[in-house]
Amino acid sequence: MLWSADAALQAVWTELAIAGELNEVGLLIAFQNYAANKLDWYLRPEAALDVRLLPSGDYRAQLRMRMDVPALADLEDASAYILGPGPETQGTFLTVHLPEAAYDITTPDPPGFRTQGIDGPMQVRTFLVDVPTGTTLERTVEFSLPRKQSGMLLLPSARLEPLPLTVDGVVTVTDDVPIPISWLAAAPAPGPDTGAPLSVRLLVISGSALALLASASNATGLRRPTALGAAEGAWWRASTRLAALALILFALAGLLALILAVPRV
Repeated sequence: MLWSADAALQAVWTELAIAGELNEVGLLIAFQNYAANKLDWYLRPEAALDVRLLPSGDYRAQLRMRMDVPALADLEDASAYILGPGPETQGTFLTVHLPEAAYDITTPDPPGFRTQGIDGPMQVRTFLVDVPTGTTLERTVEFSLPRKQSGMLLLPSARLEPLPLTVDGVVTVTDDVPIPISWLAAAPAPGPDTGAPLSVRLLVISGSALALLASASNATGLRRPTALGAAEGAWWRASTRLAALALILFALAGLLALILAVPRV
């Protein structure tokens, strides 16, 4: 990520999406190397986010992060320069930036957070861990968000390989560029009646009734003797009018349904 005191140059970094600005609704997960080695080339951290709805209506999120550190036997092509002065462990400074509105931020992992504080518009929690080679670093952060915040902006951690984040076990995104994320718990609950509006139903019911009357009228007229003459003609005309009115009601129902289906902006 780049920054410049020159406003014009900073505008270029922003346009190229490499300025690294923090965001009040952002989420930034950064596995940082403090081991004085070059092992990042071999490290592929990942994360998973699961969110549920609390009885209060707010969200409770669980963020699980992990990183496999290869065993020395799997690093045969790595020189002493790459392995660094302490190849038995991988020193990792894991920082988690959370939205400004996040609250009740906890971790079940002993000995807890190394540090915590505020960084611009975001809250930060950190872990400092010496990870033995051939093992896996795993840490979890849990936090709550107000109901009105139904998403976050995943911010780039600027790794060689973008960090993948799986949300609710359903979709996986990467942090190569800022990307909005949301979760299943934010989906609106279905209402008690998701069918057609009452006005549309009434038109359809009325049209169906008229169509039924027209059909009955035609059937009755077909059974009457042809000697009725003028009376039979009047019967058929009434049936035709009923059928036409039924068609008009069906057309109005379709038009009204179409109008109601168009979203308002």
